[in-house]
Amino acid sequence: MTRRSILAAVLLFPPLSVPGSADDPEPAPSIAEADVKPPRAVPGGEEMGGLHEAGPILLAGQPRREDLERLARDGVSVVINLRTPREMASLPFDEPETLKTLGVDYVHIPIGPGAFAPRPEAVEQLHEALRSHQGKALIHCGSAFRATQLWAAHLVKNRGVSRSQADAFTKSVTGAPAMVEQYLGPLP
Repeated sequence: MTRRSILAAVLLFPPLSVPGSADDPEPAPSIAEADVKPPRAVPGGEEMGGLHEAGPILLAGQPRREDLERLARDGVSVVINLRTPREMASLPFDEPETLKTLGVDYVHIPIGPGAFAPRPEAVEQLHEALRSHQGKALIHCGSAFRATQLWAAHLVKNRGVSRSQADAFTKSVTGAPAMVEQYLGPLP
């Protein structure tokens, strides 16, 4: 083979990348697979009822439209709203529509009285929402209380976090211990 034919072969037939090799980038982990980190208060988050960050998870009270715009710029790919339809009716803006225009996914898992009481299905819905997204997730309710409680139940059920660790996490955000039994039933 001449140099010219070797050069032509290299240019026409570049080497193939082998799956799993250094050339094949690993897909980014889902939010549900990210390291579990204790929540910490985010400076300036008071407007949202206290914004707390735990790795890619953000816990907060009700965000304003401008908060959602900032969070979208900061990499939030999904907003998980735990407020009931009655609570949402009093907002001065349409949260799902605002998020749609920002390119952020919206998941509604209402938690509240009656038909919206804490339930195992809510934990599964949260897990699925986190599993199917990358980047950051905002979980919110009116005051960050329900958001933190549901997140704690998710951690205990799906991430192997101990009950005492879940208590420490929720106390750091809400001042109250985790109420995971309300979502999961009696723990072993």
